[in-house]
Amino acid sequence: MPAMPAMCGRWWLVVFAIACGGDGPKDTATLDQSCSPYPVPEDVLETDVIESAGGGYVCYLPSPEGICMSADGADAAFIAFEGGKDSVGCSEGVLVIDGSCPADLVLGECRLEGLGQVWRVYPCNRWDDLPGGEAAGCDVEGGVWVPAAG
Repeated sequence: MPAMPAMCGRWWLVVFAIACGGDGPKDTATLDQSCSPYPVPEDVLETDVIESAGGGYVCYLPSPEGICMSADGADAAFIAFEGGKDSVGCSEGVLVIDGSCPADLVLGECRLEGLGQVWRVYPCNRWDDLPGGEAAGCDVEGGVWVPAAG
């Protein structure tokens, strides 16, 4: 029988420890990988469109954020145009002035009247693993949760 390299033995120990470790408490500070690969809406936004005139903007943040923020009004569009993606919290997303959020895979909306925004929420989102799910996450943000019809 050939000798097994020392590293190979350690590798099996790591695999055994991971496989037998059991489900401990979830660390909410880490990304939830249970949804991976993350679902992508068929009508996903892929390219920034930052033009000078518009009646609002949308910012699509793919999973693990899993939301698309929309704000209506020329003022919102102007802020997004002048300040760019960072000014509207979209540095990691796709910003489209006068765009619309993907309609595919929507779980519901978080309506944030105080901010003048609506957040569409998709599977594998930032609130997925909270007790109470998306409704609880929306409530914490100060919004009103409206589940998708269907």
